[in-house]
Amino acid sequence: MVAKLAAWAKQSSEKPSHLHWLNIGPRLSLCFLFIILAMLGGNAVLLWQFHEASGQAKRLSGVDHSGGEYQSHVVL
Repeated sequence: MVAKLAAWAKQSSEKPSHLHWLNIGPRLSLCFLFIILAMLGGNAVLLWQFHEASGQAKRLSGVDHSGGEYQSHVVL
């Protein structure tokens, strides 16, 4: 297994990169675009999670208010 990995690493290092035709400028632009898209995707997931947590908090808040009468019966 390790020998196969070593052979693959050696073979891949000998092959020229598929991006050899791109200069540093376009490569940096592509990486920057990828970073921006990843950040936007992460922010979208974050906003969705906040929305979900807000809905759950509202639902639990309603349960807390309706459970007050049961708490007084338990204390007695």
